[in-house]
Amino acid sequence: VSNIIYPLTEPWQLSYAEVVGPKPTMWFVSHYWGSPFRAFVQSLKKHAQGVCRSAEVNGAAMPYMQVTYWVCSFSNNQWRVLEELGTGIHDSSFFKCLRTSRCCGTVLVL
Repeated sequence: VSNIIYPLTEPWQLSYAEVVGPKPTMWFVSHYWGSPFRAFVQSLKKHAQGVCRSAEVNGAAMPYMQVTYWVCSFSNNQWRVLEELGTGIHDSSFFKCLRTSRCCGTVLVL
C-alpha cells in the first residue's frame, strides 16, 4: 500500500479503483499479504482465464481481461480506512462487496 497505492492516489485521496474508474465486482479476493505481488497478479490472471474457459461469467462468455476483482488495498480508500470499515460488519466495504448481486464468489490466493 505505501509504495504503490499512496503515491498513485495522493493527489485525490481516493481509492485506486476510484482513480482509475471502478467496475462492478465479479469476484471478491482474499489473500495472504506475504506473497510477492507478481505471484498474486499471476494467480488472478490464471483464475480469470480458467473462469472464462470453463464457464460463462454472469451469463455471457467474455475475454479474461474483463473479469473484475475486489481487492481490499485497491478497492478501499486507504486515506479513509476507518470510514471504509464502517461501524459494524454490515457497514464494511468487505460485506457490501460480498453481498452484491454481481459477486460470483470468493477467490482465495495463498
